[in-house]
Amino acid sequence: AISNPILPDIPLVLRANYYALFEEVYVRAEKVVKEVATAEELPSLLEDMMRYIDDLVEKLNDPTTNLNEDEEASAEAGFVCGPVMSLLSYFIESHYTAAQCGEEVEGVIKEMADKVKELKELASTDPNIDGTL
Repeated sequence: AISNPILPDIPLVLRANYYALFEEVYVRAEKVVKEVATAEELPSLLEDMMRYIDDLVEKLNDPTTNLNEDEEASAEAGFVCGPVMSLLSYFIESHYTAAQCGEEVEGVIKEMADKVKELKELASTDPNIDGTL
């Protein structure tokens, strides 16, 4: 199980709703909320998303993983391809600048970019992955 001090160990569906709410209120806001990029909780939130991306990449690299048969893996794939990618893309588009976010966030973003690239390559060969990457 993946846990985070900001997001307690909650069911995936609640985590998805939390991400969607956070995205709508802070990330997609018409007036950019400057505090998002500099919030001390941001690295923890990004690391939380990174763990889900990393876990999905690991599962997809496992030839025994079948998203049609593994309900948990399928739910995680939907979570990563939906709320995680949406929140991450809007955050980068609207709030991310290396200078403003600092080195810690910059490092996590670079690591996430590498994992998302790997995930996209894996997804392109797996017909069970949603094409949203």
